[in-house]
Amino acid sequence: MMSKFIFAFLFWLLLPQLVEAREAVRTIIDIQGFSKSSSMSTYGGGKAFFIKLNKNIERWYLLRVKWPRSKEFFHFHLENPYPDELRVTVAANRRKLSITDGALVEECDLLSRAGRQALWEALKVKKPYAEVCNGRLYLRSSVKGSMSTKEAAVDFTRDHVWGGGNGDFCN
Repeated sequence: MMSKFIFAFLFWLLLPQLVEAREAVRTIIDIQGFSKSSSMSTYGGGKAFFIKLNKNIERWYLLRVKWPRSKEFFHFHLENPYPDELRVTVAANRRKLSITDGALVEECDLLSRAGRQALWEALKVKKPYAEVCNGRLYLRSSVKGSMSTKEAAVDFTRDHVWGGGNGDFCN
């Protein structure tokens, strides 16, 4: 009888801490002290959020999209290859991203049907990064298998260095 009383007392004593610990489960976005989220809308009435994981460093972004007639959010990890030159924000119409490079402003439409198709096509590429927004941003995706640093460097050079794909430079 006494052990039940002690157990009940300890449970009552620790219950607030257990509840607090359960509520303390946070996502990677929650622990980003400098993140900034902007709401967007897709064509056809879906919802989206453009999240700068660190508003002071223009490098990593998360695009959370709930397409029309979809029950769940899809997450797309975008990366800026030129963080010192490019600034990425939500355009005034809240449906596109605005990419600013000095005086040049280019809009990137990832939330239309064509943009949605471009995201899915970029995910199908069997590489960790695929170009989106006319090569201004990269979509990061998980890939299976492994690739050595040398193989990754050669692959990147073939795709992005002038003359890298003709066999003279990389083979």
